[in-house]
Amino acid sequence: MKTIKLIFLLTLTIIPLYTSTAISAHIFLLRESIFGVEIEKVEISDGEVRTFDGEEIITIVIPLGIGQSGDLVKREMRSGSITVRSAGGELRISRKHADGKEMEYPVVKVDDLSAYDVRVNIAGGDGLNRAFRIRRYEEAEEDDGPVIDMFAGMVPLEDGDYSITLEISVAEVAARVSGETTIFYEDGFLLAKGELQDGRSGHFIVDFGASGTVVTKDFLPAYVDIEEVRGIEFSDRGRREIRGAMSGAGGEVMGFLGNASPGDLIFGAVRFPGVTVGVIEAMPHFGTRKIIGILGLDLMKLCDRIAFEYPRSGPGVMMMGERHTLAETDAPSAEVPFCLVAKHIFLDGEVNEVPVSFLFDTGARSSILSASIAEKAGLEEADDGKKGELRGLDDNPVEALTVTADRLRLGEWLRSDVPFLSADLSIFESIGLRQGGGIIGNDFLDDFSLVEIDFGRGILFLWK
Repeated sequence: MKTIKLIFLLTLTIIPLYTSTAISAHIFLLRESIFGVEIEKVEISDGEVRTFDGEEIITIVIPLGIGQSGDLVKREMRSGSITVRSAGGELRISRKHADGKEMEYPVVKVDDLSAYDVRVNIAGGDGLNRAFRIRRYEEAEEDDGPVIDMFAGMVPLEDGDYSITLEISVAEVAARVSGETTIFYEDGFLLAKGELQDGRSGHFIVDFGASGTVVTKDFLPAYVDIEEVRGIEFSDRGRREIRGAMSGAGGEVMGFLGNASPGDLIFGAVRFPGVTVGVIEAMPHFGTRKIIGILGLDLMKLCDRIAFEYPRSGPGVMMMGERHTLAETDAPSAEVPFCLVAKHIFLDGEVNEVPVSFLFDTGARSSILSASIAEKAGLEEADDGKKGELRGLDDNPVEALTVTADRLRLGEWLRSDVPFLSADLSIFESIGLRQGGGIIGNDFLDDFSLVEIDFGRGILFLWK
């Protein structure tokens, strides 16, 4: 049986932030209107108490910490009320359900809110899928890209029900990292040598499909502490702490130990200052080299652009924050818009005219379609009947079938007879793509000599 390996990483962390106070404040409400679901900004003066009720109110959008949070709102719950009290630079929020149960939110410091960017994903029982983005918790705008559902369709939604998923992140800062490093393309992976300030070094998989950077425990100096990751759940039953988790393509990574801050992480002439990384006991076996970590999107998007080669033999180069020479002289073969959703790069595409949200994933040797998408697109198993096996960072085996798409569209770029693996991966559920999704991996990308990701413009450039 052929085994294909890929890397996918999703980490959930919720970390409260506390700073100084402010006088006036505002909140955002999701509500129904004759135009559908809308997001409304509501100003609240210091000392004011506001109560919002009525069936048109769906929920309040308030960031409580970094990470992902969810709210499942059934129609019968919407006859309750939400009360917001503003005093001394703090917001105290309570929610009363129709059955009389009350839930107190954690106290929110008004000054902290500008530190957050919030993406609001809305999935409705009537088939609605819509997203908004609130930058620095100041202004809301409609957002492109897939709608994420952290409940993954596990709870049936009827008309008037909504699944709300908030992606809460530190507000974006200007890109500040640049330089170049040597990369290798071996065993279907892009590799780069990384080192810490004390000189210890090892090979990392360059993985745009990993939301966070990861190292093995033995790569860290003995004096670096590993902190357990904890999440916090708030409900009408009160406050409950839950263990933070890391997921791979096939499920939870059991060797996840927590986070650590080992100082600067250096790749060639590229220095990422003061990093925080996830720590695991050990990496699964990938290829012929010993791998001690994964360079993830959390660090790479600190560059305004990244261009890298797929070297056919020997070393290549990856330019961070700078344009590659080829990119400056030759027009690209393809330009594909992308969006950043759930800490991942997603490409809009179609397979045999069936819409697909593709994860851009250099941690995957092969390109993959969810089984539901393959079925909708009418893709049949290859004539040779070969079955493959996928393994991710979790090292859980997932059976896969070989299929071929008659037609693939990425943006405005078209290609015929494209091979994929078809598999039911937990990655699609953990991200919350209710209708399934896909992965663009290295077997597709290495057909190009140069790839550039322009984070500022949101465009993937490909050169043959």
